[in-house]
Amino acid sequence: MLSLISSGALALPLMGLTPAAGSGWQVWQQIGVADSYSINNQIDGGSPAAMYGGPVENANSATFTAGTSYMQLPAAAGGSCSFMALVQAVINPTANNTSVVALGDSTISSTTLTSPAVAVTNATTLTITATHAFLPGQPVTLAGWSGTNVNGTYNIATVNGTTSFTVITSGASGTPTGGSVVSVVSGNHLAIVGVSTVPTMRASRAIAGSMVNASLTFSGGAATNWNLLAVVFTSGVGWTLYNLTTGQSVSVSNAGTLTASGANLKVGSNFSTYTGQSNIAWAAETSAALALSDLQAIRTQLLGIMAALSTPITGF
Repeated sequence: MLSLISSGALALPLMGLTPAAGSGWQVWQQIGVADSYSINNQIDGGSPAAMYGGPVENANSATFTAGTSYMQLPAAAGGSCSFMALVQAVINPTANNTSVVALGDSTISSTTLTSPAVAVTNATTLTITATHAFLPGQPVTLAGWSGTNVNGTYNIATVNGTTSFTVITSGASGTPTGGSVVSVVSGNHLAIVGVSTVPTMRASRAIAGSMVNASLTFSGGAATNWNLLAVVFTSGVGWTLYNLTTGQSVSVSNAGTLTASGANLKVGSNFSTYTGQSNIAWAAETSAALALSDLQAIRTQLLGIMAALSTPITGF
């Protein structure tokens, strides 16, 4: 038997999880204490996450402010996948501008910029102004611009306010004019939104170029309680949205191919203009479509882990 002796309190009771073979687990993030701990992927051999915008770290979670702070997970969602998050809304969402996004990776809508404001710095950096909110790391495609080596797909490098972004090109020359900023309609969302003043879970996924939503009205609990949310995507079948705390679920049947955006999931924020804030204590991702029994087994394990924290989280 292995025994561990500590001269002080351990930050969190995890040391490299090894989930069951075939489960496809890629990410298991215990969030809280400090950014340096929150970014550690607890899966053996897993790559770390990345933190942006300085969320407020708590003893058992982090407080994320939409459009300002988020944590980028180290794996992109595939056609079939599952992701989960333990979430508490700071304010009960009663309108879309107080939404809580547990996980998201969607890209901006396709936008044609007929007279964009474009700045070129050192012939390699383009700063483009458009009427959208942006976050770093979001993929965009530039098409139809004049100039050399400008057109192509890039990740947003920096954000300047809420209406402009910067991409780093490769050897661009001249002044790009005209053209468009294009993004593929794709992505994933797992969120709590306000619909007609009622908190509602929502999961979104792109099928054949169109975003499709599944929604589930809260009952038997409040969004300001700790809720364990999950969504399971099965390409060619559809997906199911779960609130494992309240025991609710809803399914979407669609035989179309679930479009994988290629972008990594973000915890706590997406690319909208909502102003929500949330506490998130845990997030996980798997490349397999998990059965409800698998999700329930993870919940059982997580209940024990979170109850052992220095500031416990219970009752989810």
